[in-house]
Amino acid sequence: MIKRLLKSNNVPFVVKKTLLKINSVNAEKESTFLYKLSKNEVDLFITRSNRIVKYFGGIEERIHNLVFNEYLMVEATELCIDDLIIDVGANIGELSKYFISKGHKVYSFEPDIIEFKALQKNVTNAFNFGLWNENTDLEFFSDNDTGDSSFILAKSNYNAKYKMKVVRLSDFIFENNLTLGYSIGLLKVEAEGAELEVLEGSVELFPFIKYITVDCGFERGLKSESTLPQVLNFLLKYGFEILNVSRTRLIILLKNSKAVEKITI
Repeated sequence: MIKRLLKSNNVPFVVKKTLLKINSVNAEKESTFLYKLSKNEVDLFITRSNRIVKYFGGIEERIHNLVFNEYLMVEATELCIDDLIIDVGANIGELSKYFISKGHKVYSFEPDIIEFKALQKNVTNAFNFGLWNENTDLEFFSDNDTGDSSFILAKSNYNAKYKMKVVRLSDFIFENNLTLGYSIGLLKVEAEGAELEVLEGSVELFPFIKYITVDCGFERGLKSESTLPQVLNFLLKYGFEILNVSRTRLIILLKNSKAVEKITI
């Protein structure tokens, strides 16, 4: 019953704030779309009050479940503290925030303007543009209510549409010397159906990446197709090996056993 109330858009925020206190989670409304949650000296900014339900059990509990159960990081046993983490489709930055707390340098990419407002408060090194297989401008279909914003039209009743810059991840990283002296421990990709395009724009980074985790859920286009076959075939071609598939979401974790230790070019 409590979780149903927290998830509802019809329940006033003041009621949700009171319900969260049952588990010692404090909530404050910062602006129309921005909320600040706090527990045990851990703060997290989120967007949309209907997402508050995810944190009823606590902020750290939610992030731990996301990182280890959904993105399968329990299998990523060879990550080192000086490994770089690249979070594509970072949303509000939960995964990024976890790795920052462990001492990693993290680059977080999120094209949605509203989600980015929370992301830039939760992490450092946040970038508000899209990633693709070429450097160009594309239409971005924003759907904040469901978190399904994408560069690929998935339904007709999106909230807004606007042009946005997209770049190849490899080009952006190398042109700005963002990885010199680092190995890339993890590339996480959650692109609402555009996972293959993101990976195609990242191939020059593949020799330096230890692990890739990709959300291949049924989110591509108007037919809501999975990108699993295309993504798997593409990454296997470059020598990545499958480690695991999430039971809760269609997320795959792959490993590059031949990853170069540090980027020096």
